Amino acid sequence: MQRLAKHVTGNLLAGIGVALPLGLTAYVIFKVEEVTRPLTMTRFGRSAPFVGVGLILLAVYFFGLIVTSLSGQYLFGKIDHLLSRIPGTRQCSSCQNYPLPRR
Repeated sequence: MQRLAKHVTGNLLAGIGVALPLGLTAYVIFKVEEVTRPLTMTRFGRSAPFVGVGLILLAVYFFGLIVTSLSGQYLFGKIDHLLSRIPGTRQCSSCQNYPLPRR
């Protein structure tokens, strides 16, 4: 019986771990589309679907370029150093052990 409970609990947690990010992503895409669709209508005079989603993907791509470049690594290293000096943030393991991507 304990084995069955462990199996069910593990699968439920795995399902939540997959469903939550997917649901959150779908919600964000829906909201971005809801906000940007009227803007494209007023700007271009016609409805252009998923323009906002494309802009967000482009922004995320450029943010990734900044983070992986040498200047981005330097900048985020300095930000991490400043944040680690704030009382209480040293205990946060993600503040200390988060590796910056290297090229």
